[in-house]
Amino acid sequence: MMLYIDALTTSTIAILLLFAGKAIVSRFEIFKRYSIPEPVIGGIVCAAVVSGIYLLHGSKIEFDIGIRDTLLLPDRSMPISSATWKRVICSSA
Repeated sequence: MMLYIDALTTSTIAILLLFAGKAIVSRFEIFKRYSIPEPVIGGIVCAAVVSGIYLLHGSKIEFDIGIRDTLLLPDRSMPISSATWKRVICSSA
């Protein structure tokens, strides 16, 4: 059986997983010590749940990730001025 999750539900799940990752990282010191980001922990939780559903029920889950490219587009298309680069370089020194 194939479960299809639409874009709105996928986005909602992603936000909830981000908050779950944030809660897990704040609770367990080892994640802070090794600088494991909250989205990575949320992704691991999602992978574990999807794997569990597949192993227990044999159901595959397909997420609609079409909106991902739209949401990532502003980061790639925004030019960074030389003044911004100077602030980044000076703040990291």
